[in-house]
Parts: sequence; structure tokens; C-alpha cells
Amino acid sequence: AHDLAVMTHSLPNPGLSDLEDDFLYHIGYSRTEDLAALFGDVRVVITGGSTTRLEKVAHMVQEYCNIELPFGTELKNISRSDRYGMWKVGPVLCVNHGMGCPSCSIMLHEVCKLLTHAGTDPSLLTFIRVGTSGGLIHPAGTIIVSTQAYSSMLEPFYPIAVCGKREERDTLLDAKLAQELVAAAPSDINVQQGHTMAAETFYESQGRLDGAICGYTAEEKFAFLNRAVALGIANIEMESTAFAAFCNKTGVHGAVVCATLLNRMNGDQVKSEPEVLKGYAENAIRVVLSWIKKHVIEA
Repeated sequence: AHDLAVMTHSLPNPGLSDLEDDFLYHIGYSRTEDLAALFGDVRVVITGGSTTRLEKVAHMVQEYCNIELPFGTELKNISRSDRYGMWKVGPVLCVNHGMGCPSCSIMLHEVCKLLTHAGTDPSLLTFIRVGTSGGLIHPAGTIIVSTQAYSSMLEPFYPIAVCGKREERDTLLDAKLAQELVAAAPSDINVQQGHTMAAETFYESQGRLDGAICGYTAEEKFAFLNRAVALGIANIEMESTAFAAFCNKTGVHGAVVCATLLNRMNGDQVKSEPEVLKGYAENAIRVVLSWIKKHVIEA
């Protein structure tokens, strides 16, 4: 048996300390490994949708923050599963979460347990989701730092089924962290704060008119989007409710930083040139990197 209770008492699951082992199936690590030696110095997790994007983010973290890797080593995917990709850059762990709340939730549970098993209390961790979204208020290219996540039913909480019962979990995001991200942003980037809707799907839940199925009119679409705007929702993506609720439940500091690729009031399809879209996405990453450099590397 392993005396690991001290490593898991701070998560809201007392049963974890009763397990002889805890195999994190989707990333391939086990609690009985020397996780403290591997991950004990991690303080920030950057996450986003795709493995390709997060590998690029890892290289940007290393370059922008001037983090030296151990002699003779290079950045590589250290995930032991093909479900997620994971790169460690000093105190920063970059891992993708896939698309949508279910995939994001799996990653959050396992990465949080990984770092807690490594000996770090969740209150010392900062998780930042960086990605892309559809805007509602501001022009394409605006970076939205989320203040609260809303469901696709325009509810200010995360509705989740637990053992056949509905729970409604708090989705307010860390206000101090959000303000720090805005303040740290490079001056050439338009950064705004606002609420964010996490839609269940890409097409129908977001009121798009161009999906394979569409049983509503343009008038109904705009009535829905205008209701969102009236609530202060500035953008739409697909993970922020699960992300915010998880951070609140575990005590992790959480932020969501997303570029808007288009204004949904002007259409549903993303038509900007690839290089323009790339610039929008990289600006969201630059905001996060500026915060890491100021508040983690140089602190």
C-alpha cells in the first residue's frame, strides 16, 4: 500500500486516498510512479482544442519566456495515449482537450489528479484555456477574456448529470486572474472581458443556419443571439462551462482566453484568409504568454 493520502486530500474526492493506485487512462500515467520528480514543479496548465495547436503553444512558451530545457533534451509529446498530447516546458504544462465539454472534462480530471498526485495543491495551480470562438459583440480578431460561462440554454451555470440527478455548478471565472490577463496583454491586441457561451454542438446549439440539420429560421437565430448579447455574452465556444465549473469545484485558478474568428451577427461561416485567422489565434496565445512571463517566470 502507498501512503498517498496527503497528495489527494485537497481534491473533492476523499475516496482517492483509499486507492492502491490511480491509473490515468487517457494520458497514461500512474500514481505509483514518481510523479513529483516528473511534474512537481508545474504551476500553469495551458489547454486548447487540438494537439497541433498545443504543440505550437509549447514551443512559443519556451521561446517567449526563454525557458531552458535540461541539457540534451527537446520538447516532445509526453502523453502515453493518443487521446491527448502533452508537452512540459519548465513550470508550464501544455495539453489539448479535444472538442466539447465531455472531452475537456476527461482531460481536466486526469491532469488535475496528475499534478495533485505530484504533490501540488490545486490552489497553487492555474489552468488557462486558450482558443478560438465566434464573436457576438466585437469585431473579428478581438480577444475575449471570459468572466462567466453560460450554457447553450443561456443559463449562468454548468448543467451536469451526476448519478442520474441534475446538478447546476458555478461557472464564474477567477476575476483577479482575468484582470491580470487583460493588464498583461500586448498593447497592439484588442482585449475585452465578457461572458462566454459554451454550446453543446457546433451547429444547432449555436443557431447556425448552415448545418446538415436546421429546423429554425434566420429570425429565430437572431432572436436567440440577441438574447445572448442582452445577457452580456460576448462569444461562443464549446468548453467554458465544464472548464469553469471544474476549476471552481477543485480550487484551481481558471481563465478562458479566446480569439473571435468572426462576428456571428454577420454570418455563420469563417471566411477570413488562413493567415488572418492564424494571427487571431496567435494573439490569444500572446496574451497568455505575456501573463506567464510576468506572473510566473519573472515573479
